[in-house]
Amino acid sequence: KVILSAQRGAKQMGVGEEALETGSPMIRYVWLVWLLGVCLLAVYFTAGYVRMYFQLREAIPFTEYAVNDTVVAEICLKLTDKVRIKVSDRIAVPITYGIFRPQIILTRTMDFQDRELLYFVFRHEKIHIKRMDNLWKLLLILALCLHWFNPLVWAMYFAMNHDMEIACDESVISDMREKDRKKYALTLVMLAEKAQYFVHNGFGKSAVK
Repeated sequence: KVILSAQRGAKQMGVGEEALETGSPMIRYVWLVWLLGVCLLAVYFTAGYVRMYFQLREAIPFTEYAVNDTVVAEICLKLTDKVRIKVSDRIAVPITYGIFRPQIILTRTMDFQDRELLYFVFRHEKIHIKRMDNLWKLLLILALCLHWFNPLVWAMYFAMNHDMEIACDESVISDMREKDRKKYALTLVMLAEKAQYFVHNGFGKSAVK
């Protein structure tokens, strides 16, 4: 009986191994498709980051534009601490760039004499820096690259990016008077159509809603 049981077990194991060997090409195919998707998305996001890096590397220190305006200088110092502020003509809206050494990049077309606009922008971007939203965005991109086949991860990626901006705007207006809230909203709408998306957060992204 022991010998017969062993023989039956051996036969069953042989059948299982044959089935595994038969299905293994399909398993390898699925693995290669997943890996190809990961590589394509990784290349796409990396290329965008590198392009943005070289564009923003040419940004000019903000002090060259506001050196004679002591009020603006005080606002910058109060709201951004040691965060570097630069100006670039390669972007459409103000953004916060970088994770561990963040920079606030202003667009060259801004009116640097509009102290209220600068105040709104700096408050908005400082909250992004304080909450390390760019790090969260990088983690979202990593999750998207690894789980690109899952539509729920895509939904999470877009929803969380949107929620970051909404939460930031809510934090900015929480201490404002009604009149200032209206001005802030109008400023967001003014910049809404120019918003850009990548590993940075841009002022005005959540404006329309």
